[in-house]
Amino acid sequence: MRILRIVNIVLFISLSTGMCLHAQTVNMHLWATGENHNKPVKTVPLLDGYTLQDNGDDVFNRYGSDSRIRTDATGFFYVKKIDGRWWLIDPDGYAGVNMAVTSLPDMTGTKAAWAFNILRKNGYNGTGNFLAKEAMTRNEHNANYADKISYTRRKNFFANYMTTRQTTYTTPTLVKNNPGNYITVFDPEFESFADNFASTFANYKNERELMGYFSDNEINFNEDQLKLFLRDLPTTDPNYMAAQNYIDSKGVDKNTLLANYGNYTAMQNEFLGMIVERYFSVVRAAIKKHDPNHLYLGSRIHGKARNSEVCVTMAAKYCDVVAVNYYNYVFPSDQIASPQKWGKWLATYDTPAIVTEFYAKAYNATYPDQPGAGFYTDDQAGRGIFYQSSCLDLLRSGYYIGWQYFRWQDDPAPKFSNKGMVSTTDSEYTGMTTYMEELNRQVYHLIDYMDNSTHAKNTYEVTLPAVEDTYIRLSGANQDEVNGNKEELSLSSASSANGLREVLLKFDLQNYKDSISKIVDAKIRLYYLSGDAQHTMTVYGVKSNNWSEADLAGTSTTLLPMLRANYGKGRMKNFATNQPSPILLNVRNWIKDEVTTQQTTFRIVPENSGIYTSMWASKENSNVLYRPVLVLTLDKDAKTALTRPAEEDIHIHFKNSTLSVSGNMTMGSYTLFSIAGNTIQQGDIHAGNPIHIEAEKGIYLVRIYTNNRYITKKIQIL
Repeated sequence: MRILRIVNIVLFISLSTGMCLHAQTVNMHLWATGENHNKPVKTVPLLDGYTLQDNGDDVFNRYGSDSRIRTDATGFFYVKKIDGRWWLIDPDGYAGVNMAVTSLPDMTGTKAAWAFNILRKNGYNGTGNFLAKEAMTRNEHNANYADKISYTRRKNFFANYMTTRQTTYTTPTLVKNNPGNYITVFDPEFESFADNFASTFANYKNERELMGYFSDNEINFNEDQLKLFLRDLPTTDPNYMAAQNYIDSKGVDKNTLLANYGNYTAMQNEFLGMIVERYFSVVRAAIKKHDPNHLYLGSRIHGKARNSEVCVTMAAKYCDVVAVNYYNYVFPSDQIASPQKWGKWLATYDTPAIVTEFYAKAYNATYPDQPGAGFYTDDQAGRGIFYQSSCLDLLRSGYYIGWQYFRWQDDPAPKFSNKGMVSTTDSEYTGMTTYMEELNRQVYHLIDYMDNSTHAKNTYEVTLPAVEDTYIRLSGANQDEVNGNKEELSLSSASSANGLREVLLKFDLQNYKDSISKIVDAKIRLYYLSGDAQHTMTVYGVKSNNWSEADLAGTSTTLLPMLRANYGKGRMKNFATNQPSPILLNVRNWIKDEVTTQQTTFRIVPENSGIYTSMWASKENSNVLYRPVLVLTLDKDAKTALTRPAEEDIHIHFKNSTLSVSGNMTMGSYTLFSIAGNTIQQGDIHAGNPIHIEAEKGIYLVRIYTNNRYITKKIQIL
């Protein structure tokens, strides 16, 4: 559904071709101390030639990857370049983009569920750095839900080593007071320290949803290391000796270099490269020794190091993915997504990157001086526009495998800073997050648009009718009422006058159970009949099929708690319907990843606050076309006769007002419908038994029901 909002629109008119071309853009206003930027940008709906996809995240698999792109599965995350674009490959082998949020506080139970619901609603598939408890995503979400969220761990190799080395080496007061300025990794003990420090990583090597490791946070790599080592470290320090040996090899006197330091830029950078290579090579070896299964994400490059070719290049040599914190530039393409800078530097070792911090703050008159490196914007919508502008730049580059937004919640007063998705009182900044949701849910369609790519497969559809369906009343009156034999299914939210009503559907996969790995897509098709026409709903996969429409009521579900378990919760879906109209609820992930029995149950829950009751056709509805069905899309190239009766083995023929079928089928039934959906004729049919059709000239639909599925064909009576 297109998100409606008010934005500041700027119109540009081009007369170069002799005609007016109107290209809409949004004004992005960013400022910081001494800076003021007004830039016209295109947000997702304004991209030339791009069409917003309704419920674009229907292509997401259970990891939030693109279900249409699959390669080798290792059971863990890794990176791979496919057709010139870098992807994060999930444990199931699907290509995706990491969309994460950092700095989630320690939360459990309903509070954690609330937070993860907001992340998933906004299209996020990961949690990033600074988690209060790094196992929280695994324990509070992934253990309780079928869809999974990735997470990272950070272990701070050098930050811990800075303290340890002071017990071995004489450390001047200046160095003690500023330990982060001296990247003393030439100590021979650094290797054994790193190896011992990484030994605990073996505890995590089998964690399937762990994306990878950060080895530190924003190490202060800078070109002054050569000066700092020679000027401030004792002559017995291994790092001083490394610096002295280096300048000796160049034939440069120490005092001359320090007195004219600005004239030795090339040497500064070369020595910095030696430091960076030493750090990344030692840490990588230690991590991979104890955990070879997960990605090494580096130390989150920041500040001056972002503009250092030698720093970025050495990181690319040893990291699986180069993490960078993005600030100071209006567009990533000005620096970290510039083909002339990071694009060229990363290509030296053909390594992808990921942004691990970025944000903008809305100006607040009560707190005019909010701490933090991010720009100010006019309002929450401005923050959302900055988010879209930044992410679109990263996607265009082709070498960013994702981004991690900083951060989940605002910094509290007295040093208030509006960095979060939610306020300090847990209110979501929907003025910003609507932009996040819009881009995140469209992400794989945006990549298709940018790469001019398609994902056509040779597929066929199988339509399975519901074998049981009902709705239950869970609040309000008549909770003991059984509704399994009614022609309509009813949905309403708990806040409506009718009380909470949920729908349950059961389907029999029969021969298709063994073909689940061949499923490309799976959707429940429901026909809306009446009631409120704007719908937000969630479909849940249910592990238990132990219920019957003949006796299930709201009161009896208390004895069947699995029918209302949240484990199979899908993503929230928005629909706008007109009477009568079908909607499609994607259930591919549940069927592919969770179904182990012949039958499968789904629970449909309304999410609208105060929604009026809406009515949907049940399997008892008099109009067969409106009845709920499960539509399976299967890969025809991967089909096997053993696992299913082939769709093409059943043919519908119509000629001279005679309807007949042929192929692999048992006794079935047929229904002839007008285009308006009215039943014209129906009866039994089987192979070799022609049926005479009596109808006026026109276009009709004929639906055959056989082998527990529907086959539909359009016919014309002349």
